[in-house]
Amino acid sequence: MERFIRRDDAQYSAEDWSCMELALRMACQALSRDPKNGEHSGRAARMVLTLWEQGLRDAEEIALRVVNRELELIELARAEYQRK
Repeated sequence: MERFIRRDDAQYSAEDWSCMELALRMACQALSRDPKNGEHSGRAARMVLTLWEQGLRDAEEIALRVVNRELELIELARAEYQRK
């Protein structure tokens, strides 16, 4: 996640970063993606941050929501491709 966001941002504690990084790793593992260099890893990291900003603090819940959103996006892309 540090690739996308500066870690020296004082608005997040070390514990916050650890939880967000765990959520990102969990989501990417569930999606069989590399959290640092994988396709769409930046989008997943932004989703983690968005959910954190919305008040979620449970890494598993954040990861689950990221995975669900990514699967929705995959299905939308598949449906769009099939229409062409």
